[in-house]
Order: sequence, then structure tokens, then C-alpha cells
Amino acid sequence: MSNTTTTTAPNTITSANQNEIISRVLVAIDGSDSSMNAADNAISI
Repeated sequence: MSNTTTTTAPNTITSANQNEIISRVLVAIDGSDSSMNAADNAISI
């Protein structure tokens, strides 16, 4: 059984199991504005 996680809006994540707690988030950073925004969003989670 696999859980599917999709991003539906900024800072909103839906999961097949709503009781899961996110313990780690991996974000690739290449120095672009988009990747820095992704890192900022990941930190705020």
C-alpha cells in the first residue's frame, strides 16, 4: 500500500493518511528564486 502526497496550494499538503506527521522534508536548492522559495516553505512546515 502506498500513500500519495500532492501539493495542492502553497503550504497545503494533502496525504492519503491525514494522521501522518511530517518528520523530514528534502528540498533541492540550486540557487534560483523558485528553489529558495521552496526551501523557505519547507522550513515553515
